[in-house]
Amino acid sequence: MSYSFDSDSASSSTAPYFDSNGLGSNAENDLRKFVAEVETSAQFQTQVNTVSNICWDKCFPSGSYGYKMDDKKAQCIKNCTERYLEMAMHLQSKLQSSLQKHSSGM
Repeated sequence: MSYSFDSDSASSSTAPYFDSNGLGSNAENDLRKFVAEVETSAQFQTQVNTVSNICWDKCFPSGSYGYKMDDKKAQCIKNCTERYLEMAMHLQSKLQSSLQKHSSGM
């Protein structure tokens, strides 16, 4: 079983398809900002769901469900989530560094 650590959500922004049709520039800017915030929130929720699924599968193998989460499973969920976030931040940092090197011509 393998997991991907990138967002598989449709990353196409709705903003380019927005037609202001007579809205004032302030209203248009406010609407664009709102749409961007909603998209960011949706991407965050997708990441939360991804982490939840990965860690649930890891910490609660088939048939190990119960009425109460014991300390071992709670610690497993905590560790899994922390490792996922650390790896995601590390990969993001590496990608940004690589993009900066590439854009500067190195």
